[in-house]
Amino acid sequence: MHLSSSKLDHELGLSYYLTTVEGIDGKIRSTPEDFVVEEVLRNKLVIPVSPLNASNINIPLSGPGNYIRAILMKRNCATLTAIYMLSRSLKLPVSAFSFLGLKDAKAVTSQLISISSPSKMKLDFSSKSVRILRYVRSYAPVKPHELYGNRFTVKIRSLTLAKECIISRIDAFLSEIDDIGGLPAYFGYQRFGTIRPISHKIGRALLNGNFELAIKYMVEGYQLSSILTGRHRRLLPVDYESIILRYLESGCKDYFRLVKRVPRLLRKLFVNAYQSYIFNRMLSLRIKFGLPLNKAVIGDLVGFPIIGSIPKSQVFIVNKRNQSKVNRLIRRGVVSIVLPIIGYGTKLLPEGAALEPVSKVLEEERISPEDFCSKDLFSLNLYGAYRPVLFLVENFRVLNVDSSEDNGCTVILRFILRRGFYASILLRELMKPVLPNKSGF
Repeated sequence: MHLSSSKLDHELGLSYYLTTVEGIDGKIRSTPEDFVVEEVLRNKLVIPVSPLNASNINIPLSGPGNYIRAILMKRNCATLTAIYMLSRSLKLPVSAFSFLGLKDAKAVTSQLISISSPSKMKLDFSSKSVRILRYVRSYAPVKPHELYGNRFTVKIRSLTLAKECIISRIDAFLSEIDDIGGLPAYFGYQRFGTIRPISHKIGRALLNGNFELAIKYMVEGYQLSSILTGRHRRLLPVDYESIILRYLESGCKDYFRLVKRVPRLLRKLFVNAYQSYIFNRMLSLRIKFGLPLNKAVIGDLVGFPIIGSIPKSQVFIVNKRNQSKVNRLIRRGVVSIVLPIIGYGTKLLPEGAALEPVSKVLEEERISPEDFCSKDLFSLNLYGAYRPVLFLVENFRVLNVDSSEDNGCTVILRFILRRGFYASILLRELMKPVLPNKSGF
């Protein structure tokens, strides 16, 4: 492991790399088509982005019922934005829609969604950024347990290395992953933002009841005129910045009221970002303190299955009696060491040396699990969970390395990650960018 040289990484708690091989650098997301995300269901069925391939998919749990199951394909658009667009077009409440996860915005993505629709409805929605590729009637909405993970097809451009060097470094990178037992399960850049990495700051301010500061972060750098003329317009579920700026320009100083104007789902995402930041800091401190990620020490918490969010019921503590057995299970990939995603339900914490990274972050942030139960947070569900310290990469393949482009080499990668883990963290370890936002993250 070694310390990141990126200032942004340290701001987001991403302080360390686990791999030591030199990065290949390069740039991702030069176009949305350079970053393709396809949902993988529990039966390993890949939900394709291709309309032709989607026409041949047997959507699970189809049949007569009060729901529609649909393949949603989007380009350069956030999942929540796509859902709000469908909601408005179909004249249905947002609560009628269910989906299995948020997909990258600057990408081409496919995912399975469901819509509560007791009556017959034609779903012929299509726009430049959002399409319904296929849909069927169903007797059940989509549920999180149906999602296995996501398949990523990523094109990295502008590599200055020779083709042989790129292949050599990728091979060394994969070898290190095997030796370590995975990659650090940090929350990725998109959880916080790279151009305006403030989501976790807003979440912290909301948690502390500092609504004036939260509003300041939300609209900092914006002017009402520029938002209304579209110079800073972004695809958002609701253009909350302009709503807040209108109230501020009218002289409103009731910041609690202003925060309530922000959609509840966005308020929750802000606090989720703060929970993610806390986890990243805990993981970085564990690495800094020299505690292993692939071998449990007495007092560690371990959990299964190895997915991004594990409930307390599937987590247990390591002691002298079970330590050897636990470490055998870790080597087999059955269980993983976990750290808490702090919420009001976080009652089980590590013990001994394993507690130090957790207690130090909580002390420095001046928070406790009970703080996530504040009534001022508008009854957001912030129960908390547990997250592995490492994640595995499946079916990693180099599809192509092209040295014929004028701006350097291009490499195309494909891999699968279990639900809850971030391709941006894998690519960060492989590329090791000094300026992640300039490299497409």
